[in-house]
Amino acid sequence: MGQAKEFTLGQRIRFYREQCGLSQKAMAELIGRGENWAYKVEHDQLPIDRISVLIKLAQVLHVEDLKDLSGGYVHGSVTGPKTEHTHVPEIRQALSLPSSLLPKNIGVVSADDFAASVTDAWTVYETQGEEAVRRCGTASSGPASCRACGIA
Repeated sequence: MGQAKEFTLGQRIRFYREQCGLSQKAMAELIGRGENWAYKVEHDQLPIDRISVLIKLAQVLHVEDLKDLSGGYVHGSVTGPKTEHTHVPEIRQALSLPSSLLPKNIGVVSADDFAASVTDAWTVYETQGEEAVRRCGTASSGPASCRACGIA
């Protein structure tokens, strides 16, 4: 029987980065490094020589135990609250798309129009839960019971 292949640290970092939908540039920026650094680390041209960098990578890549990232050489739980919204990976992936994959008919938007759109979106976000409860009539039992009538 053949021997199991051992993955390098760089290969494991690339695997977890791709699982998160991050580009090398996005991953590197999240830990305060450059895209060239991420490339060299993933291709085992540059070692991770500080545990603090390994911990930052684990947090950014959502790896709960350092042994999964280090291949068993470093053990320990990566602590800290997961404060990231569940849709953040999808947003990161959309933002890291090459410009060639973006729609061609996107027009120029002024800063004032953009600010107004963001304000409008925020207002809708902040009030949609309250409006759903009002429409459903379940204000006393809270938003969770709105799921029963189909209002998210």
